[in-house]
Amino acid sequence: MNVSFHGNIMAYSANPWVKEMIDQIYNVPLISDRVIIWKSREIFIRTHDDHHRIARALANRDGARASAIMREHVSFSIEYMLSQLKENSDATGSGHGKLHHIGL
Repeated sequence: MNVSFHGNIMAYSANPWVKEMIDQIYNVPLISDRVIIWKSREIFIRTHDDHHRIARALANRDGARASAIMREHVSFSIEYMLSQLKENSDATGSGHGKLHHIGL
């Protein structure tokens, strides 16, 4: 559902910037949500709910609301994925150095 939803957003937006952004996210090793395991049911439900709220805003032609929800969705997802990378890095003893090295 997640990849399909994002693909539909790309297709219907007809905005090359949106397509480029999503393509880049999916192609960055260890950043794509295809790699990160959504360990918490609450996190999964929240992101799924974001998709429904974005779809409703778009269906209601409320671009400002859709944009605001999308921005929060992206920010939250990035924060969560970075926390998981740090947690995994700490758990394996590889330390924070690798995340710091890539500017995170």
